[in-house]
Amino acid sequence: MGGRGGKGRAPRQPDHGPAEPLLPPEATARPEPPTEEPAEQPRPEQGEPSPTEQDDTGERADAGGLESRLLDAYTELASKPQDWIRLVRLREALGNPDHAELDQLLLSMTRTGLVHLAPDSNRKTLTDADHTAAIRIGSEHKHLIAIEPDYWDR
Repeated sequence: MGGRGGKGRAPRQPDHGPAEPLLPPEATARPEPPTEEPAEQPRPEQGEPSPTEQDDTGERADAGGLESRLLDAYTELASKPQDWIRLVRLREALGNPDHAELDQLLLSMTRTGLVHLAPDSNRKTLTDADHTAAIRIGSEHKHLIAIEPDYWDR
């Protein structure tokens, strides 16, 4: 039939004329709020490590202690770079650290784009330990981790 305006054609959008020019950045910039001086934190007594220098066992740890331990555990468990490792195995290799603390670290590491978390597509093989070790992102539980070799070069 081939008539005009038949099925499958999108309706023509009206022309609203030329777009308005964008405002210069200084016209849309918001003033920064005044900064306040941070309150002075009480210092630990001489010879006593600060809370950030201690881990849950009371031993001294550097600021990236859990991250470096995680990277070491991953390299021991992985058979090759970018290998998928079950989070349950990684948590066990780390001595089952605080679940929330490790989840926060994993989330921050994924924001670099060099650490990847993924669900296990074969749900039937997951154990109770796998479910417990999983990290929930959005509506999905992630059971596997892979780390790019470039992560160590940062």
